[in-house]
Amino acid sequence: MTDGSGARPGGPPANGEGLPRRDFILIPLLSLLSIVVMLLVAEIASRQFFVESGVETCSIDDPSGIPRMKPNCISYRKAAEGPEVQNAFNDCGYRTAERCHPRPAGARRVAVMGASTAEGFKIRYEESFAARLTAMLGAACDRAAEFQNMGIAGTTPLDSYRRMDEALAMDPDLVMLVLSPYDMKARFDPVALAARDDPPTATRGVASASTAPAAAAASDGRSLVARLSDIAASSRALIAAQHFLFQDRPTYVRLFMLHGEDAGYLRPPFGPGWEERLRDMDLLLGAMARRAAARGVPMMLVMGPQRIQAALLSEDARSYGADPYAIGQRLGEIAKRHGIFFLDALDAFATLPAPERFFYPWDGHMDAAGSAVFADAVFRRLTAGDIKPFAACRRAPPPDRRAALP
Repeated sequence: MTDGSGARPGGPPANGEGLPRRDFILIPLLSLLSIVVMLLVAEIASRQFFVESGVETCSIDDPSGIPRMKPNCISYRKAAEGPEVQNAFNDCGYRTAERCHPRPAGARRVAVMGASTAEGFKIRYEESFAARLTAMLGAACDRAAEFQNMGIAGTTPLDSYRRMDEALAMDPDLVMLVLSPYDMKARFDPVALAARDDPPTATRGVASASTAPAAAAASDGRSLVARLSDIAASSRALIAAQHFLFQDRPTYVRLFMLHGEDAGYLRPPFGPGWEERLRDMDLLLGAMARRAAARGVPMMLVMGPQRIQAALLSEDARSYGADPYAIGQRLGEIAKRHGIFFLDALDAFATLPAPERFFYPWDGHMDAAGSAVFADAVFRRLTAGDIKPFAACRRAPPPDRRAALP
């Protein structure tokens, strides 16, 4: 029975035409609208739980192109995965509670250079490794110690090289360069490297890794996964999704190892790009060591681990063709060749259960608990007896790693 139009009641038209033509437009549009609404709801909800606020208001646009912070300045920032952090800079623009001028009589002084790991990025000052070491060495040594922390997130080893004379001008007992594999992710600009002793010339019209990430990504042949990760950083919902997803260690490791060149430092033998980075580091570290030696100041290179290296400690790294210690071993060889004291802090995390938990899951930087492990490792290396300024300091008993668990 039909209604006279050839169609059965409640069914499709009998002539076989199917849905009305407008439905082929409306249904996809409604589906798309539903997806957009769900994404907006997810983004709004994520911004309530993964709050970000503040900007760095203390940075200086230095004519030399060397990143610096404004003296006696305070800024506040809140990262999606971390607490609100106050960045207070002293009279030299360093993230240090103690003044840099004048140097306190009788106190041991360490000039710390580097990027985010050195600065204590996303960590409250009192929880940073430099602040912890100030207290630890003050208690263990026969006199006070201070760490003039020149570290600035986003800077490069070449920036640290250009600040070597500034560090030595503070009359330190030790110059410490804190480095992580991430700081070497972008290759050095060959023009800037060749003009490394003339910063204004080197930075004039030259794109660097810190100022031109898109150019760096193209030149480094980064994988599609790595580029999509950078894009995802602008969405709080995607950050939240990765925060929870990356807490599953096998999933995190599997996805990170798809990052191509960015993960190249985990795969020995290294490819041409990472061999080039190591040659450039050899050049810079050698020149820095000679400057320090000329002033009678020892130098120390400290490797701060990445979260992926810590995660690989609990995985079968060989199944990924990976070795989390490979980059540290190569840099240690370079340091030894130039008479630089060396520490790969990854060893301190190897004794911990699930060591990747000491890092922010999405961001990858050490959290406050990880900073405590890192500080302890540096303290033990400084007081090992072969670094003269700290040779008389008391060594601590082996740490209780259970107390460090987050």
